[in-house]
Amino acid sequence: ALMVAISTLLNFIQEARSTKAADALKAMVSNTATVLRVINDKGENGWLEIPIDQLVPGDIIKLAAGDMIPADLRILQARDLFVAQASLTGESLPV
Repeated sequence: ALMVAISTLLNFIQEARSTKAADALKAMVSNTATVLRVINDKGENGWLEIPIDQLVPGDIIKLAAGDMIPADLRILQARDLFVAQASLTGESLPV
């Protein structure tokens, strides 16, 4: 019974440490998008980097290689575009 209690305690401590480490890594990764927004009182537009949870319908975003944006969007202009849809289609190659 003592061994089970010690094992359970060590498992709990290890799980707490790994959760803390995972949360620290999430905080270090910036989930941002480059979006076209009004940047001054004159109504001039400019590119701003904002957190992805602040995206709203109608935003114009600029994507670069490797960007991942969890949002629906319409492609206005593209050059050499590949989209990884594996999570949606199950295909292993980019479409």
